[in-house]
Amino acid sequence: SYLYFHAIPSPQTIYRDVRRLRPGAVLELRDGKLSERIYWQPQYRDERGRAGVPELKPEFRATIERSVRAQLEQGGEVGCFLSGGTDSSTLAGHLAKLGEGKARSFSIGFDEEGYDETGFARIAAGHFATEHTEYYVTPSDIVDLVPRLGDYYGTPFGNSSVIPTYYCARLAREHGIDRILG
Repeated sequence: SYLYFHAIPSPQTIYRDVRRLRPGAVLELRDGKLSERIYWQPQYRDERGRAGVPELKPEFRATIERSVRAQLEQGGEVGCFLSGGTDSSTLAGHLAKLGEGKARSFSIGFDEEGYDETGFARIAAGHFATEHTEYYVTPSDIVDLVPRLGDYYGTPFGNSSVIPTYYCARLAREHGIDRILG
């Protein structure tokens, strides 16, 4: 599983005779017996015939706006992870529109052609006038982090996105951010 998925999906673990709960499951102990049951299952509805992008666009934007506003209303300093792609740029734009003062955005760069997206992030940061901060991950950063990933995740985790995510969250925390949207 690790080689195929770059992670160990539940209920499997790397330990013999140890299992994890599946998503949406609860473990119950009754009369000395353990049992696992699913308490929540996502419901998927096929509504392709109901509406298209033009009809759903206002609802989509309102949902994002409500989500960003909810984070701002919780208090503390809120920033955003900004890669310059559609998703993170959308969050940066809403954070800039809804927040007090300048929105704060954070990007991670790589000194490797083809992997560095900071140019796109700078374009989005300029467009939304965010206070933008960047950090370039070094090879020694990766060497320092990889042995600790098992401790942080409690299981082997091979998705390389964890490296920029970790360093972006750390960068944001160092700049006084309590929560980072991504």
